[in-house]
Amino acid sequence: MKHIRALALLVVSTLVLTACGDVTPESLAYATEQVEPTILRIATPRIAGFEDAIASWEREHPTAEVEVVVRNIDDHHRSLLDDAGAGGQFDLVAFDSTYGPDLRSRDDLLVDLSAFDATPAMSTYLPARWSEGIADDGSLIGLPLDVESTAMLVRADLVSPDLLRELRNAGSWCDVLTTGDAFSDETNTAFLADADDLLAAIFAQTRSSFANDNGTMTADEIGELERAWDLAMIAIGEGPLHGDPCPGVDDIQRMARNLSFDSTEWRTELRGDDFAAVLAPWSFRRRISNAAPETAGKWVTLDLPIDSPNPAAGSSSDGGLHVGLHLDSENFDLAYDLLLTLANPTVQEVSFSNGYGPLPASTRPHVDGVVDLAVDDFFVDSAFANAYSKSALDRPSALATPQRRIVIDATMEALNRVESGGQTPAEAWATMQEQVTKTLK
Repeated sequence: MKHIRALALLVVSTLVLTACGDVTPESLAYATEQVEPTILRIATPRIAGFEDAIASWEREHPTAEVEVVVRNIDDHHRSLLDDAGAGGQFDLVAFDSTYGPDLRSRDDLLVDLSAFDATPAMSTYLPARWSEGIADDGSLIGLPLDVESTAMLVRADLVSPDLLRELRNAGSWCDVLTTGDAFSDETNTAFLADADDLLAAIFAQTRSSFANDNGTMTADEIGELERAWDLAMIAIGEGPLHGDPCPGVDDIQRMARNLSFDSTEWRTELRGDDFAAVLAPWSFRRRISNAAPETAGKWVTLDLPIDSPNPAAGSSSDGGLHVGLHLDSENFDLAYDLLLTLANPTVQEVSFSNGYGPLPASTRPHVDGVVDLAVDDFFVDSAFANAYSKSALDRPSALATPQRRIVIDATMEALNRVESGGQTPAEAWATMQEQVTKTLK
């Protein structure tokens, strides 16, 4: 299509030259030179859902082409943060909110979008998502494209109506664990696929950083980290290390497998009915339907409890892309025009595509019920998207520091060492602290 479009423009240019005089090799060379397309490059960890919007923008800008460079989420951000030129020069850069604290502390990568008159109003987007695009110096470095949130997907054909009712009414993580344990006792089957998913959902309810910039654990947040660790230990049948996070709850046996999300074993056992529930971010739902199409119509979607000792806690919502304008771009105006297209609320609604695309970061689809009314042939629960939308609306509004991601990654690695039998809970916890201190010093 690009070659056809360029040829058409060349023909038009040639006709204009013919009207003014004879066509010569020199005039043809001039005509070809005039239609050389402007290439806009976007670096991003994902683009699914926005392909049609980009194609439409290209049709409206026939002398421009968009080149999308998609990289693994960690590689993408490390490349961006360690070497602004890695992978070539980019006009637009997308960044995930989990790396937002690292980007917000830099003043050498992204343009302050507030300098452009057409910048959308703050009220256009979910408040927490807007604030995550504000740099430490107050500049606006990105507009939000989508929002990530987590809900509990449960196999209604495996879990009894009584236990399903208890899960719907769960007011705490201890309630979830107690009900999951009862299911495992009744069926001799794991309730959760992986305790990593539980720990991630608990962490997503706050923006605590857990440590300062020299690796010392923050006194007023260490209790929150310890509680999250102990809840994960209970889920894998280990005793809590820092006290009892669930007073009155006794003898919970292992109720979570050690199956990494979307691994070969996870996909196999999902088809084999070997666990009953998945704590799934919105963007991961399609991996369930792809892995186990025969389970269509058997899933219900439940809210997760908002349960944290942190008074600023919100729902289990973490992640989502912002897109910003790179300081090295040579096409600021054109790139900004494309950025506005991607961040447009209507475009985000279309990209959402009745539940099959990314969850919009704009406020309107959530408040107007567009998300709530989404239907899905696989997740047939009539309110399957409602839990995700409520989670997005209740997203924590506090901002974390770069230390947060380092502590969470180290804690996840520690959990995996316990699950694999490599360390005891106490050993893994101590190793985690040593790693954090070493990394941050």
